[in-house]
Amino acid sequence: MLAGSGPLQLVLANHLINAGAGLSAIVNAASVNDIAASAFQLFASVDYLKIRSGFDYLWNIKRHGIPIYRSHVISKVYGSSEVEKAEIVKVDRSWKPIRGTEKEISVDSVAYGLGLIPCTELTRLCGCKHIYDERLGYWRVELNERMETSVAGVFAAGDGLTIKGYAAAIEEDHGCHISAEARYIQYPV
Repeated sequence: MLAGSGPLQLVLANHLINAGAGLSAIVNAASVNDIAASAFQLFASVDYLKIRSGFDYLWNIKRHGIPIYRSHVISKVYGSSEVEKAEIVKVDRSWKPIRGTEKEISVDSVAYGLGLIPCTELTRLCGCKHIYDERLGYWRVELNERMETSVAGVFAAGDGLTIKGYAAAIEEDHGCHISAEARYIQYPV
């Protein structure tokens, strides 16, 4: 079972299906309305091929008969020496469980992830200035037009700024050249 929220659930589910893994369910805390609202922002920031991939992933999941529970979270996991089943529950707009909507699903493993935030550990360790982004709900490193942080010689790109993947990190280069004085540059893993 895959549970949590965010578009990477579909990517991971697709990879697991193609590798021959059996998925009992995909449990997404976001509602259809939440997903639709974020889709407009997503469509504006990614290219056609990525959008097409998303629809292909959904088709592959549907073709394999894997149920997707939207507006649901895992409330309990059962098993004595290994996972045997999970209980999911429908949630309201505030992600609070709605009593009486519990459902048990047989599972042998559970993968859980709730959203993504930029990886700022390295820029924080270097003492770079960070700004809280209220719209997105996370701290991000402050940069100048050359992708340099508030600490001279420290640059950041890719998932150290926003979650867009490795291709964005390459595109974000902006012609910035790292000198021998640079302590590090953050590249996605």
